[in-house]
Amino acid sequence: MKSKNQMMLLLATATLFAACGGSDDEAVTPAPQPQPQRMLTVEVSERPLQTEGTPKAPRRADAATTTETLNTFTMCVDNKDWYATLTKTNGKWTTSWPGGNVSKKWNFYAYNVGNEFVWNGGDPYVSFTMEGEVIFQKDFLVAKTAEAKSWSETGGKISLTFDHACAAVQFYVYKEESATYVVKDIQLQNVYKQGNYYFNDNSWKNLSTPPEFPGFTLTTGDITLTSDDITLDKKKLLPKGWLYVIPQSKEGMQLQITYTKDGVAKDPKVIDLSGSWEAGNQYTINIKIGK
Repeated sequence: MKSKNQMMLLLATATLFAACGGSDDEAVTPAPQPQPQRMLTVEVSERPLQTEGTPKAPRRADAATTTETLNTFTMCVDNKDWYATLTKTNGKWTTSWPGGNVSKKWNFYAYNVGNEFVWNGGDPYVSFTMEGEVIFQKDFLVAKTAEAKSWSETGGKISLTFDHACAAVQFYVYKEESATYVVKDIQLQNVYKQGNYYFNDNSWKNLSTPPEFPGFTLTTGDITLTSDDITLDKKKLLPKGWLYVIPQSKEGMQLQITYTKDGVAKDPKVIDLSGSWEAGNQYTINIKIGK
């Protein structure tokens, strides 16, 4: 008669064989394999700023961002399912392709500066605010692909042509009489400084200005117009350079100029502006002091 210990050993052995046995037909589930990383290469170009009224004669505003000076931008896809910040490395723009599905088609949207990309139910926009100090303002570039593309269609290569979403404006002062004028301050007032740029129709909407914003200061100190500076060709460029402004109507805008004439302080001069500033154009405004 087997001892109690022997019986327990036999039972444990049988249980072990039962656990190790089984049908030869049972399928073994393979471990999931990681998706291969596919690269995305972006070919970047830019449409230059145009001079107002001469669309075939491009010029470049100082500090305008070009293909050569662009060094980083943000790119998003449909539904904001993916986004990346790209930085040029060794002359190339590269990152990882969004997702692992090679047949999935994406629209790509890009911008170099801005506050936030919003999908907005298929009508995407990026919010943008102009810097209050002119010398810190940035040229705002935007781009999108012409149509949705998959990795299998493109081999991971897409093209983006950036457009200037703002207008570039520069200001000069001049006079037409022999007195000596000293311009103390020039303010550009009643300008919308924030809004949303919509990619689908290249439009600006929801323009606004914080109620506490006083306007843009265009000078950095005194500008003297001597008795010899009496023609328009002697005009002087305001030292703060170009203003990169959201496209908008100039109706209601004003320039307020504080100045002296032959050492005597005069009442501030107010100039009403008219017309509009359009995206991708650069403009020159000549400000006449005195009569």
